[in-house]
Amino acid sequence: MSTRPRYAFGHGLTYTNFEIEKATLSGTQVVAGETVDIDAVAVNTGDRAGEDVLQLYVRDRQASVTRPVLELKSFARVSARAGERIAIRFQLPTGQLGFYDRNMSYAIEAGSIEVHLGYSSDALTHVGTFTIVGRSDGSEVPKQYTGAVEIR
Repeated sequence: MSTRPRYAFGHGLTYTNFEIEKATLSGTQVVAGETVDIDAVAVNTGDRAGEDVLQLYVRDRQASVTRPVLELKSFARVSARAGERIAIRFQLPTGQLGFYDRNMSYAIEAGSIEVHLGYSSDALTHVGTFTIVGRSDGSEVPKQYTGAVEIR
């Protein structure tokens, strides 16, 4: 018997199909405390209007403590007519990528972060990888719980 969940997180029914095009990162390096922009185009490839939820996931493979395989960091509900393209920008602050380290201190560690987009957790597109580098002024980065989403 399989141990996988019957339905992946984000699984849902829609009356049309959506795809992701032109997914890009604003850069490959970001200083801790700054923001990374993730741009994508959601395309309704079906023959009728519909809506779906585009989800942004990250993965930190180099953390000093065990981290989740994928972490949902943002999402955007997309409504589009048949054939319509919707541009979306996720703003991901590095303060949202922190965690409590072995000393139970909130930390944003330098290292690589993978970024993925998709309409459910089992059907993701790898957007790219960026690297967090340390701050030059040595100050702490505050916790952030959300970033901004802009639908254009």
